[in-house]
Amino acid sequence: MADGKRLVGHAGAVLLRRCVDRTGLTDALAKVLPSSTVAGWRDRAAVLVQLAGAIVLGAENLSEAEQLQLHQRPLFGFAASDSTARRTLAAPAPW
Repeated sequence: MADGKRLVGHAGAVLLRRCVDRTGLTDALAKVLPSSTVAGWRDRAAVLVQLAGAIVLGAENLSEAEQLQLHQRPLFGFAASDSTARRTLAAPAPW
């Protein structure tokens, strides 16, 4: 049922994402996190930025984060699956 609850926070999703990109956070993360040219490899920086945005919008677990990202696909592109997010979070940090 569409009751309109919990929608106000979604209005700022675009601004939040633009702020992250303009401040260079996404690019800075991409430079320090492992990357690959293998088909199907997800950019870990993008996954982390998407997860952070989903958390800000109210996601309480990886499944909810995936669902929020799917709803915003036209704005931000393909969502990271919950298993991709889990692997990204479980990977050792380079610092």
